[in-house]
Amino acid sequence: MPKARESHQQNHHWYKLDNAAKIYPATSQRHWNSTFRMSVVLDEPVDGETLAQAVRDLRGRFPTFYVQLRTGVFWYYFEPTYSEQIVGEERLYPCAPIEIGHSDLPVFRVVYYKSRISVELFHAAADGTGALVFLKTLAMHYLSLRGVDVEDARWSLADPRGKPLASEAEDGFMRWYQKTSGVSRAEPKAYHYKVRRPAGDGYLRVISGKMSAAAVHAAAQKRGATVTQYLAAQYIRAFIACTPQSKLKRPVRISVPVNLRRFFPSDTLRNFSLYVNAGVASPKPEMTLDDILAEIVPQLRDGFESASLQRAFSKNVAAERNFALRLAPLFLKNLALKIAFLKYGESRYTSALSNIGVVSLPDCVAAHVKSVEFALGCSPALALMLAAATFRDTLCLTFTSRSPESEVQARFFGFLKDEGIEIEVESNE
Repeated sequence: MPKARESHQQNHHWYKLDNAAKIYPATSQRHWNSTFRMSVVLDEPVDGETLAQAVRDLRGRFPTFYVQLRTGVFWYYFEPTYSEQIVGEERLYPCAPIEIGHSDLPVFRVVYYKSRISVELFHAAADGTGALVFLKTLAMHYLSLRGVDVEDARWSLADPRGKPLASEAEDGFMRWYQKTSGVSRAEPKAYHYKVRRPAGDGYLRVISGKMSAAAVHAAAQKRGATVTQYLAAQYIRAFIACTPQSKLKRPVRISVPVNLRRFFPSDTLRNFSLYVNAGVASPKPEMTLDDILAEIVPQLRDGFESASLQRAFSKNVAAERNFALRLAPLFLKNLALKIAFLKYGESRYTSALSNIGVVSLPDCVAAHVKSVEFALGCSPALALMLAAATFRDTLCLTFTSRSPESEVQARFFGFLKDEGIEIEVESNE
């Protein structure tokens, strides 16, 4: 990573949305916006007052989180908000919509339930990597306020009372943009799994499976795949198994976010990720796991190449930099973004699989953390999502669904059990 830059100017009163963030307010609806959750489960019940103090203390260190969305003539923007009504006991379903546009609350909330601390965030403010930095610092500072000696953590986690870095607020897409020849994003529409019993607004069923990360890694390695490739293949296999052949007229495709910081160094805590879609073009019930892997591994491998990624996000940046588009009023930009989202967005994949990877914590903090969890909110178009996080040797896979049905989830976990992987399953129902 590059050397840290000078601290962010304290008189900076508003932030432009990064290139990836602009799609989220444009596609938000009255009862839905793109929200995700990251959680730590501690070794003791959470004290709400201490947690609220910890969240207040982080305001100066993470200014890009303590903001609210505002509407300008040409673009949305974020401005600081100073409400302290951020922390509360968990009462809603996970990933409930965040109030945006007409609120003094920030675009995130912190909720707690028993020993779990969860940060839920409107995706326009940050991606999973940025949210994880915030969550780890919050956990460390909370433990410190509870009397735990976390001095050793200062070497690897952000100082809760330190100053933010200017580089943490940069738009990584703009920094790494390169003029490039056009790259086609055209893909045929994907199969969408239709639940038989969709629930009402706000409902979200959560089913989590905890298992040995080493066992999953071994199963993936046995087939020459990465963990993400292996899980994506099993996920596709579960959709195929739960769908009559007569309805499998379109590709079953999974969208996998890529942390671009792995390829293009950046300290940003904002969005700096890109989605790569992979799937089977002609799904059939007789397809084996190896059949599916044979199709999707090359797709993911090619999609994860740095040159391919840079071409893809540079095309998005080029559209934003277009002079005519920059002069267009916001309502026309929103219309253009909605059309692009319909053409290139969720209609092109069946579900998403987001793997935040291995979460590392300093020993003094890790000693008080039992698990790390990650969950995606569902959208009006996609009824089922899957997220993954690994802490120590525990891989936690979390399904979120707009329906109480659980056929795909059960089939997916059944496929893993058939591979000899022991799973501990729990649900919010």
